[in-house]
Amino acid sequence: GVLFVPRGEYAISRSIVVTNGTSLLLHKSATVRAVAKMECLFHVDLTHTGCWTWGEKLKEGHPHDQGMFFRGGHLDGNGLASCLYLNGFFHFTMRDVSFVNGYPYGLHVGKMGCELVADNLHLRTLKSGLAGSVAVYTEGNDSYYSNIVAVDYTTGLRTKGNANAFSHFHVWGGSVPPKEPGHLPEMLENSVCFDLGGSMNLLRDCYADT
Repeated sequence: GVLFVPRGEYAISRSIVVTNGTSLLLHKSATVRAVAKMECLFHVDLTHTGCWTWGEKLKEGHPHDQGMFFRGGHLDGNGLASCLYLNGFFHFTMRDVSFVNGYPYGLHVGKMGCELVADNLHLRTLKSGLAGSVAVYTEGNDSYYSNIVAVDYTTGLRTKGNANAFSHFHVWGGSVPPKEPGHLPEMLENSVCFDLGGSMNLLRDCYADT
């Protein structure tokens, strides 16, 4: 099924956990905000659904749901939580989502997954005190990330997965003020735009603009 979140502001004190293969569609003016400390706003783990079926299970004809998605909305970690954790996915689409004040991660993609198609994502830190955060941290494989802007996370992209393609990924910062006058803007201290691990990852038309 599809869970639709209408326009409005939603205060969340516990993670929203999705394990049954439900897709999420948020109105473009829907804001989901953390008001208590938690791991993440949305915890989407499809490891035990039909979308994550390999080897003998696939041969036995188990269902293979390849159409799940997360689209739209504003996810505000409020410095209390990562915005979204995704794991156990197979050909999953993420599009038109903004991630604000995620800590320690804006978007965290787990290692149990492949063929994520992520497009038009905007990640931004607007408040001080969140130095050390990572905009996009991916451990997944064989996925496609395009048209992504990461602003004022200490690390823009950190990848440990393999065979991912990144295009038009723009990292910049400097708008969160320094802790003390005369110092570097907070999120620029020890900052890294692209922290690349794994193997066979491709970056094209990506920009480090700090």
